[in-house]
Amino acid sequence: MSGTLSTTFEMASVELVSDQKVFHSKSLNGSRFARLGGYHQWRIKITFNQMTRSEIGSLMGFLVEQRGKYETFSLTPSGYETPQGNWNTSVTVSSVTNDYVITLAGLATSDADAVKAGDVFTIAGDNKVYMITQNAASDGSGNATVRFEPGLRVTPSGGEAVTHTGVLFTVELDQETIGFKRSGYIYDQYTIDLVEALA
Repeated sequence: MSGTLSTTFEMASVELVSDQKVFHSKSLNGSRFARLGGYHQWRIKITFNQMTRSEIGSLMGFLVEQRGKYETFSLTPSGYETPQGNWNTSVTVSSVTNDYVITLAGLATSDADAVKAGDVFTIAGDNKVYMITQNAASDGSGNATVRFEPGLRVTPSGGEAVTHTGVLFTVELDQETIGFKRSGYIYDQYTIDLVEALA
């Protein structure tokens, strides 16, 4: 692991792509067959704002230090720093229904906006990033049953802390080369392609 991408590098745009491997075919009579593949990964495309020579020096150094696809690093994509739902500070996993449904504890009681579709989170002991797929309200005890994708990579036993603010994606560069184009003293907008990298 080679550090965390600094938030001082302003992101002009962020594209977050869900890449779920699926085996798909159709028979001669048109019957459909689909089976989930072995893994899911997030792909992230980031375009940075234009920078001066002094501003881009640190970014160049950080990216070259990754040695192409060799190292991994972490970042919080712009726009995903805070969730849309009213998550409380100390949320934990209460129970697991299946790989796509868990119950969270520690939310505000009877909150119709406890968690929102599109919110991302991680569970202690697993650096995989998950995304809420449906809005969920909490009950009178501050519990909420939530649906998410992809399926659990590591099954929690209960009590694990859930991170929902400043969620860090562990990534690697999805390119072998790093190049920067300069026009006078201004560097053109620079785009990097990243893919989730899990141990």
